[in-house]
Amino acid sequence: MSWTAVTNGVTTQTGEIVSPFDYETYVGHSGNTTGDYSIGFNNGEGYRCAVVSNRRMFVGNVRRRDKNGNARIYEDRVCYSPANKLDTFPATNYLDLGFNDGQAITALSAYGDRLFVFKDNTLYIVNIAGGVDTQWQLEGSYNNYGVSQPCNVIQTDIGVVWVNANGLFLFDGNRINNLIDGKIEPSEWYAFVQSDSIVAYYQPTRKIMVMKTASGTGSDDARTYVYNIRTQAFSIMELPLTENYSRTNAINDVYGNAFIMGGVATPTTYTNGFNKKDQG
Repeated sequence: MSWTAVTNGVTTQTGEIVSPFDYETYVGHSGNTTGDYSIGFNNGEGYRCAVVSNRRMFVGNVRRRDKNGNARIYEDRVCYSPANKLDTFPATNYLDLGFNDGQAITALSAYGDRLFVFKDNTLYIVNIAGGVDTQWQLEGSYNNYGVSQPCNVIQTDIGVVWVNANGLFLFDGNRINNLIDGKIEPSEWYAFVQSDSIVAYYQPTRKIMVMKTASGTGSDDARTYVYNIRTQAFSIMELPLTENYSRTNAINDVYGNAFIMGGVATPTTYTNGFNKKDQG
């Protein structure tokens, strides 16, 4: 915009008028669409499991309100955040896996560009390498590879490790390996593993540990199988844990040490099987 001189008290202008700033829409700024009637989990809503991968948060087996405000449980659904917005979950950002297959999502994990969605019996692996969700692909579904609870799964620097009655599994980035093959009789393993068996990983010595149960209800509840990745062999040890103590899932500190907390307290349960943490 340009201006001419003032003539007889009147200012005249010449040239093209250009807007001094560019406007920005809500959709352009937030990445949310007009169909997103909700962008987060509010009071009374929640999820059963979660994992962070590729700068996004993924949550599974969710309870959310629909457009009419009615709370619903979506056992087959994985909701995900936009990139770099880990606390935002637009209502239209979701994947339904094995819809109405009679199973519920029990745990989530990730390794590289792959998202692992565990159900009671089935494992779904989704390739999330694409920068946008329209580029994601379901790589496969695997029966008898599912888990019962998040404590059955752990992420490690060598891949995703999980346990069920059929074996101890490791996905190393290329394939799924059953570590008990040729080492432990399937019948022995089936008798040992419980629905709440805990899998842990001790990075300094490269060992995977499988504790029999998290509930602590028997004389051998602390019995633990140990798999040495370097020697590819199993051993058995009895951890010095008090009987009848409930235990948490395993976590690792920054040095790779494994931690499992124990106590006599029983978690408070709420309606529909969701606990307080799940409800947010």
